[in-house]
Amino acid sequence: MVEFPIVDPAPHGPLSIRVETTRPETMLGDVALAICSRDDRYKGLEGKYVVHPLLGRKLPIICDDDLVNPEFGTGVITPAHDENDYACAQRHGLPVVSVFGPAGTVVDNPQFSEYVGKSRWETRRRVISDLKDASAYLGSRDAETSIVSKCSRSGDIIEPMLMPQWYLRCSEMAKAADDLVQRGNVSLIPKRQQATWHSWLTETEDWCVSRQLWWGHRIPVYHVRWEGSIAVNSWVAAASEEQARAKALVKLSVEERELLFSVKEASAVCTVTQDEDVLDTWFSSGLLPLLAFNQASSCIKSQLDPDTCAHSPSKAALSTVLETGQDILFFWVARMTMLCTYFAQVPPFSTVLLHPMVRDAQGRKMSKSLGNVIDPMDVINGAELSKLQDTLRRGYLSSQELKRGTKELAKMYPNGFQQFGADALRLTLLLYTQQTQQINMSLDGVRASYHFCNKLWNTFRFIHMHADKLGIHTDHVDNDGNKQWFADIDDQELTVFDRALLSRLHGMLNTYHGAMEAYRLAAAAEAVQVFVQRDLCDRYIEICKLSLFGNRSATNQASIAD
Repeated sequence: MVEFPIVDPAPHGPLSIRVETTRPETMLGDVALAICSRDDRYKGLEGKYVVHPLLGRKLPIICDDDLVNPEFGTGVITPAHDENDYACAQRHGLPVVSVFGPAGTVVDNPQFSEYVGKSRWETRRRVISDLKDASAYLGSRDAETSIVSKCSRSGDIIEPMLMPQWYLRCSEMAKAADDLVQRGNVSLIPKRQQATWHSWLTETEDWCVSRQLWWGHRIPVYHVRWEGSIAVNSWVAAASEEQARAKALVKLSVEERELLFSVKEASAVCTVTQDEDVLDTWFSSGLLPLLAFNQASSCIKSQLDPDTCAHSPSKAALSTVLETGQDILFFWVARMTMLCTYFAQVPPFSTVLLHPMVRDAQGRKMSKSLGNVIDPMDVINGAELSKLQDTLRRGYLSSQELKRGTKELAKMYPNGFQQFGADALRLTLLLYTQQTQQINMSLDGVRASYHFCNKLWNTFRFIHMHADKLGIHTDHVDNDGNKQWFADIDDQELTVFDRALLSRLHGMLNTYHGAMEAYRLAAAAEAVQVFVQRDLCDRYIEICKLSLFGNRSATNQASIAD
């Protein structure tokens, strides 16, 4: 706890404000104290000043109810060193003083020169010691709740800091993408997602497209520096260094040209350096429709006017249906729509089919640390419990997370995964799409689909074994080489059972096609499943057995077939 003296305190009022902080080393960047208007302890202090106990400069006392919760700590915090503090500083027009640089050491600042170059932990010890010397340190206590962010893998404290970034202005692109859905040029299924789409795109902010990572598409932005009798710096977006140099040359003023390329300075030195940042993953993936349908080159060749592209998208779409998860509706689908509409003047697709998010049987989000992740390949090929646990051990879990995950795996899947095959998994996921909010994935559902697929295979084997007796000729083929099993069947010879089955078949096909056209995949799969199990297997096949074997039991089928 640190004490900040109040400048010109009111008679009978508080002489200082006590501030609790979990990171005293960031005090070097304090620019204000924020209070809550509902906190009676600080009535009348807004607009006054306190003195920084280490730096001696005056800090204004501001009121910000969005930032300060009077029930948290002392109810007073300093805006500077996280996203919420930065937003507060922007609202009140406060300067933001950086304390640490990318190397994790105190930056060069004359306001706190005695701390320059010190690490975070060394700075913390030095700040606490200096506060004690100034009689401003009031002791410490264990924090009940901490808002300090830590890396989940290394456990190190994440240091928020201001860095230059590249942004994409999204207001016009977002409006064009929203209009496509509102006009019906792009359909979202289920339709309730249209409200989410509209909310996101009407409230979207500028998009930060730069990332400080080791992998990704490097941002095509270049820093160009001209050095002659004067030095001129500029940033340009270009496809190559040569193009960047040409664009930077055009941006020079007449006066700058004269100074750089005068008779005495005929050859000004030009240095071109590409920014090391890479593009946001969602920006790179958002370019997919333009690249897949060769629209990127078309845009470049036709030299589309960006102002025109954003306002007049045509009704035609590059593709028909995009199927993806509803959890990335904004991150991916909206970004593809914005970029494709802007650059190519056409929407990337006409229909977006969104499936629910896949969770475990209890409805929990799948997480390796919980041990509830279901790998599709393990469901298809089967996996013993030891293999599932080995997969966890090869990950980046902490010892505590690994222990919890392996224990949960042993509890949920003591015998591992049975080999169900791809068809059973596909059918299960189709049937699960009727769960509109989320898919609670259970192996029991996959097992039921596996039994259905097995029944379908056995039905085929039965029909193939007794094809001759059933009037089916397996050796007939058409001109294209396709087998025509039912080509020689005479309609007049159909029994009442045959006609009943055909009637059921036509009914199922009508239901199936109607459901598929409406993208009701679960209803389509269920219609096929009901027909095969109830009408074909449980009724018609059993009647066929009576016709084939008479009173003899079905166990004699194999010997009769021989």
